[in-house]
Amino acid sequence: MKIAFISDLHVDISPESFKLIDHIIDRLFVIKPDIFIIAGDIAANTQKFEKTLNKFSSLSCKKLLVAGNHDIWIDSPPSLQRGMHSEIKYREILPRICKRNDFLYLGLEPHLIDGIGFAGTIGWYDYTLRNKKYDSRFSIETYRNKQYNEKLTWSDRNFAYWMNGSGNRRKSDEEVAQEMEDSLQKQITSLNRQGADKIIAVTHHVPFSKILFYPNRLPFDFFSAFMGSEGLGNIILGESIVTHTICGHSHIKSSLKIKHVQAKKSPLGYPREWRTGNTNKLIKERLSYFEI
Repeated sequence: MKIAFISDLHVDISPESFKLIDHIIDRLFVIKPDIFIIAGDIAANTQKFEKTLNKFSSLSCKKLLVAGNHDIWIDSPPSLQRGMHSEIKYREILPRICKRNDFLYLGLEPHLIDGIGFAGTIGWYDYTLRNKKYDSRFSIETYRNKQYNEKLTWSDRNFAYWMNGSGNRRKSDEEVAQEMEDSLQKQITSLNRQGADKIIAVTHHVPFSKILFYPNRLPFDFFSAFMGSEGLGNIILGESIVTHTICGHSHIKSSLKIKHVQAKKSPLGYPREWRTGNTNKLIKERLSYFEI
């Protein structure tokens, strides 16, 4: 089975980003994967999210995705007033869009394809992947506030609204992270019961600090606290049947063997992060694949 994957398309950042989708599709026709996975962050705007998925309709392979933090953003106070929040986007709206566009949605249930199990979740962060060298400078409460020196703000503070069941309380990051970890564990357990030969875990947020870059420089390292959670990694490493994990969120490509798991990250990222003006070279670098 050949599996192609990418993350962090961010098509709503610039027209240039959206135009690259056609080049990604062209490259996929060359690779000819059996499975194509997007590991989150397509677009905050649901219309652009769906328009992007629709462009992949010509692919005959199985298509899967997990949502990213940008994908569950709520873009206006009136939306919140109407009862729209991130939980509804994640559990209702995005799955419907995926179904309409022939993508299998990872996040609510696992999928078994030709004996290979796919379990997935957006994941979240609980600050356990922070650079702990700065613990004497930043308290956990500072991270919860998501502001660096009141000048730089982690945008989830303003746009990610995970609400409780009655919709009257915003959940803490730790609560969301735990819920997503529990979901991943249940999916892996389900795939085990279904007789999966191997399992690939797909998350948007990062499960291992080892595949993050810590330059020991602020403000960069302040924002590492919002990259993911150790709990995700513990679940993945606790299951011998999980052989690969694919994630996104951090815009630095990496591939690393951690115990029995091959951890992979291959983001497209923002235009300012592209290291080449050669489109073909960029897509070959950022659209990755492997075989199992």
